[in-house]
Amino acid sequence: MSQRSGSTSGGTRGRGGAGGARHEADGRRPSQAHPSQPRKGFHPSRNSSKVEAAAKRRRARIKARKEARKTGVPGEEVVQPHEPVLEVRPFSSVDFPSLVQLMPPEWFMDGMSAAERQEQARADLSQALAKATLALVATIDDGTGFDPRCVGFALARIPSLPAIPGSASWREGAQAALQALAAGSPAARRAHEYVGGLDERDRMLTQAAGDARGQDNELLLFVVSPEERGNGVGGALIGEFERRLRDAGQQGYWLQTDTTCTWQWYDAHGYERVASIDLGDGFGAMMYRKRLG
Repeated sequence: MSQRSGSTSGGTRGRGGAGGARHEADGRRPSQAHPSQPRKGFHPSRNSSKVEAAAKRRRARIKARKEARKTGVPGEEVVQPHEPVLEVRPFSSVDFPSLVQLMPPEWFMDGMSAAERQEQARADLSQALAKATLALVATIDDGTGFDPRCVGFALARIPSLPAIPGSASWREGAQAALQALAAGSPAARRAHEYVGGLDERDRMLTQAAGDARGQDNELLLFVVSPEERGNGVGGALIGEFERRLRDAGQQGYWLQTDTTCTWQWYDAHGYERVASIDLGDGFGAMMYRKRLG
């Protein structure tokens, strides 16, 4: 779902987000690096080619090792897989490349090159990370002994929580990706206009909803891998997100999504639609609200 706020396979699409807990919550002293803070020297756009190359090499190694474990290799123990284990944990900057790959393809403009699609995904994700105060990642361990794979994430802006460390770096990364789109093909320039116009769409929906929006807690991005639809990933992410909201003394939240996303998921899971706007060409956007019991 997917919302341009985020959802179960595509995603809900909002304006931006990423997050992390307070230092006291995870036992780190303020002087210690927070897991959601970008690593020193890490720039989401500038280092993208190196990150992608490293990720490609890693995927190739993992594939080779998996094949070897299927057949058995002299001197190497064959690992017997167990039932997949789903975990929801705080976001870390090392998750960024994996989350970029999860961004729903239906959000990209037709006619964009693969590189331009990556820039749009980085712009979307970095904008969200720059605004969010809470970020959760869902992973699945398939029991083969390899690193768990990212299968979804939820990014939110909760005003009562502090901004995540490194938000300025994510903002810079978003600007760099947007500049690359603005200098790209006609399709990339349309993507630049679309991403840059999300705040205006948010303003229009907020005005249309009025007081029905409720508390100003926004689910910014909510994305689940298409391969994991119906496997409980979306429910686990939302469940953990809502638990943390309750722990922070909050009673509800809102999100915006559109007709490119799996908005039907919200109708089926207890959300109340409080605003809809027609954006032309058969395209529309909606705002949903959920009260926490």
